[in-house]
Amino acid sequence: MSDERDQTPRRMGIGWMVLSVLLGLGILAVAVKGQDWWQWQGIWPSILTNAGTAVLLASALFVLERRFTGRVIRANRRAVREAAAEVEESLQRRTDELAARIDALQQNVDEQAEEQRVWHHGLVAAMDDATFDNVAAALAEAARLNAIDRGTVRAQANVDPRGIWLDFSYGATFVNSQPVSDNVIRITAYPAGSAHPFSLMSEDWRQDDGIVNVTARVRDRLRQNGYNQPNNRPNWSLALRNVQRALDATLPDDAPIAGPLRRLVGDLAVTDRGIEHLDGRLLIPVADFPAPATSWELHGRDEARSTAWNPARPDGVDEAVWEVATTEARHLVGGVTRLHLGSLDQEMWIPKGIGYNT
Repeated sequence: MSDERDQTPRRMGIGWMVLSVLLGLGILAVAVKGQDWWQWQGIWPSILTNAGTAVLLASALFVLERRFTGRVIRANRRAVREAAAEVEESLQRRTDELAARIDALQQNVDEQAEEQRVWHHGLVAAMDDATFDNVAAALAEAARLNAIDRGTVRAQANVDPRGIWLDFSYGATFVNSQPVSDNVIRITAYPAGSAHPFSLMSEDWRQDDGIVNVTARVRDRLRQNGYNQPNNRPNWSLALRNVQRALDATLPDDAPIAGPLRRLVGDLAVTDRGIEHLDGRLLIPVADFPAPATSWELHGRDEARSTAWNPARPDGVDEAVWEVATTEARHLVGGVTRLHLGSLDQEMWIPKGIGYNT
């Protein structure tokens, strides 16, 4: 159809060219014969000669213009075809490159995940050397990933799991959303036998402070408050080793606990799923926990409302470990009603990785 449209103007152009040549020759013939036959003199022969010549030149120009236009059109079409082919080739090449990148995407993701896994294991392993920087780095990364409950690891600090526990959290103190202290590791003591439902004392481990100095301050505070019994004397090697075990159980991608880890009691982990064993077993799902309790009930302040919960202890689990794990599980996962005190214009402790990252 397009070929027919292209041929129609060409046939019309040839017809006009032939007609123009015949007309030009006719005019020249009239001019020549007029002089011979009719003895024309003066201006008329010149006018006719010029007119015939002009018509013939117009015909010649028409032929040249047609050839020039045809060449231009053919050149343009060839250029368009070449440009289109180049664009198509470029698009195909980019499509092939994109397909190759998509095919390699998962490999790149896996490589990045493996790098992070190795890095996380390195953070935990570095805690063998219990410096401020090593402990702070592991706590901050675990808090950032919500691998630990509220950016804090509560570690068993006595051979008796019913004895004293210590919280380790890396962060700063804020007032009106502004930091008013340097980043420190806050160590909070939870002595055994405390009738108070909340912590009694905290000490800050600063970057320029040795851990031995911190332990001395905690020991003095415990004695000042009457907690010098054997089960309230922290074993700091045990406490930091348990912090390391807790982070190793939840921080790396291949860790047995998906997080957030709320408590690690022996080999039992209290999580949002319930009570899990580090070997992967879910011992008590959270759906089997009793009705929510208040902090006062859990600490014997309201015995009439307190609900006893004594789930069967699995084989191979220490009795004291099971007692602490189930008590902590009910308190943390069972929906305890907590009393929140303070306002924005008061000091607030915020772990790094949760409320800020600097």
